[in-house]
Amino acid sequence: MKIWAAATTLHLVESRFEEYTQLRLQLFLQRYVDDFSPAVAESIRATPSIHSQLNRLFEYAAGTDIKLYVLIDEYDNFANSLLVDSGQQAYHALTHGDGFFRHFFAILKGGTSDYGAGISRLFLTGVSPMTLDDVTSGFNIGDNLSLTSEFDESDPRVFASVSEPQRCVFLPK
Repeated sequence: MKIWAAATTLHLVESRFEEYTQLRLQLFLQRYVDDFSPAVAESIRATPSIHSQLNRLFEYAAGTDIKLYVLIDEYDNFANSLLVDSGQQAYHALTHGDGFFRHFFAILKGGTSDYGAGISRLFLTGVSPMTLDDVTSGFNIGDNLSLTSEFDESDPRVFASVSEPQRCVFLPK
């Protein structure tokens, strides 16, 4: 979904990011209705921002048997567009200090960090090194596998840089 195409101001990017992630969370709660009672789903939805909603989701999953797997692909598309369309200052406000996008990744890190954390696995793919460095500074919970030969996409048995044996390691049944 190309919701970022016309988003040239930081405020507009933040607003669209909030809308899009809210929508994805609502669809997630609908899809996994058997894992989240109506009361739990409502308590997650009741908070005002995607950041607080994700925190509640991660706290709930950590206290239950639910294992959350988060996959984020090409999350820097709109950041790169903002840099090109609005310049370095807008990009810096997005990805540094108290920027909402940087804060989003701090939430994800928090969701993976504690024993029994809400996120069991977090996959980030298709990201430029510049954005990766800017929004994940201090994101010392992951490994960069992009230059690892086992993840070579030229092998037809590999899908999205993950082969079946690797999937079994990352996503055990």
